[in-house]
Amino acid sequence: MADWVADASSMILCNEDGEDLLCMYSWSFGREVLRKVGDEIDFKNAPYYPGAEGRTLADVVLDIRSPEGKMILKRSTYHDGFMGDQVRDYHVVLQEVSVNVNPVANKRDMAQGSLANLVAQHYFAATAPMSNAVRQRFKMVFLQYFEKYDTAFKAGQVITSDPGPFLGCALVWKLQVHPPQDGLDEVPAEIFPLGDFKDSELLLPNLMVKLA
Repeated sequence: MADWVADASSMILCNEDGEDLLCMYSWSFGREVLRKVGDEIDFKNAPYYPGAEGRTLADVVLDIRSPEGKMILKRSTYHDGFMGDQVRDYHVVLQEVSVNVNPVANKRDMAQGSLANLVAQHYFAATAPMSNAVRQRFKMVFLQYFEKYDTAFKAGQVITSDPGPFLGCALVWKLQVHPPQDGLDEVPAEIFPLGDFKDSELLLPNLMVKLA
């Protein structure tokens, strides 16, 4: 997979039974819509993942305006993810967390100690707008998982400023990681990369996709 081209397109990948496996919020490339909302899909005979051709970061075209503000080139791609100010504010909070809390490995509780507990409370309160945006996207795509885990989350909620519904949260700071290997777990996961970096991809070997 190291030589593959990374796909930068927003997408939903399903299995043969039509069950959603992956949802990626990234760039919409303005391609022709192949089906209308409400149309039935023959998942067992549907085409497989088409690959990243024409859907890479090199294909992203942004608006170009003159110094006077007149449109010169209208973009053909639109970002389906989060707004720049949302990502920037979230990044600022992560900077604060990394300064005030020592790295913890193989621990169940991210809020060990009085200072760490205060920082955790602050983290969830300050990132509530982003967390709620993630929550709504998760609910829209994986409703069956959302209802199950939101109920469990509310039953055992410890930090009141955490909007949920995720039962676990890991902040990976300035590290490159290998794919998780929780082979027996059938649980949803949200991956939210941010920062100033390049030449980084997300590899999902089981689905045979490489995402930008």
